[in-house]
Amino acid sequence: MRQRKDLIEIFSAFLQFESDRPTLWAIDPRLHRSMTRAVAAEARGSEDFWAVYWLRQYDKQRDTLSPALRQAIGHLAAYLQETCFWSVNRVMPRVGSVQMKLSDCFQVAIADVPKLLQAFDASKPTGLKTYANTVFGNCLRDYLRQRKEVDFCSEWGLLQKISRKRLLDALTASNFDAAMRDRYYLAWKALTSNHSSDKSPKLRTIEAPDAQTWELIARSFDRERKDFPHVAAATPKELEKWLLDAAKKVRSYLYPTVNSLNVKKGDDTEADWESDLVGNDVSPMEALEEREATAERQSQQQQMVAVLHEAIEKLDAPARELLTLYYRDGATQQHIAQQLAIPQYAVSRKLSKVRQTLLKAILEWGQNTLHIAPTSDVINSISALLEEWLESFYARTARSGASL
Repeated sequence: MRQRKDLIEIFSAFLQFESDRPTLWAIDPRLHRSMTRAVAAEARGSEDFWAVYWLRQYDKQRDTLSPALRQAIGHLAAYLQETCFWSVNRVMPRVGSVQMKLSDCFQVAIADVPKLLQAFDASKPTGLKTYANTVFGNCLRDYLRQRKEVDFCSEWGLLQKISRKRLLDALTASNFDAAMRDRYYLAWKALTSNHSSDKSPKLRTIEAPDAQTWELIARSFDRERKDFPHVAAATPKELEKWLLDAAKKVRSYLYPTVNSLNVKKGDDTEADWESDLVGNDVSPMEALEEREATAERQSQQQQMVAVLHEAIEKLDAPARELLTLYYRDGATQQHIAQQLAIPQYAVSRKLSKVRQTLLKAILEWGQNTLHIAPTSDVINSISALLEEWLESFYARTARSGASL
């Protein structure tokens, strides 16, 4: 994938794939014109300057549906193209059981930019790419888990596995009125009460009810509808029709068609296709700003490492010894248990407690410095990164002969 160098390209071009490989950049004409005017008015602006600028424009318009809001989202989606690509590229090898192409997964992740921006604190723009990298990866993982579950379920299995809230949300999203929602809900309630309440994995492929079960479902529906005067009686055939339609609506709701931000929109007849754009020469002022931005990112990394070092130093001696044995010496929990004369489950529990202490320290730093909320997805991602850092850190101490 060719690196973008021109500011106008960075904020107006979108990745295009051929044979599941990123081959060229497509210029969005409207964003290109917008960015050209902006750069002409402020020629000294760097990439980070314009990222902050469009974030602030987004923040001003976030509660509107104005063209200015769509413009800001478009520029920021273009800006985050490489971040999204590399995030998806890291996730893909771990989900090989799901048959989706890299290009498909990229479109799923990049379509989440509006939601990403809505959650991000745009008034404090430091760390947008770091935050986006985490969000893109988690978005794709959630989508693939959801798709895998929905794909594996039969219509009847899907209806058994969903909750009442998810069913009603799907029906509401399909613009069903209250009366229709009540009919479908009562039919679903009768089905789940009379057709296999066993919540086992086999539930995914459960077959349609037999004739006897349909009679039970119809009687159950008739009893329940007495509390809903506007719901008329229904035959087993009608109930089956409603339930199959409900399953279709739920499947569509859980696994919607993805509208990628990389698809051209607007009245322009075609996008400008560019495969070999030449970047502008970098001015001394812009080079200085770029160096300052790079220095800021390096400073954040150094701060994060310092936070972890401090957190490790605050641990008591037994906790530090445990980390040394496990990460530096590569001892198994069983060997550590024998060496310390304690049960193996105690070693596992102590290791978990130490990791939680370090994780808490880095999450608090991220929330206070990068303004990243500690959601469950963020916690899971940082936990994995913390584990990698501990392995790398103690490997270095082993090579240098240092100890903590």
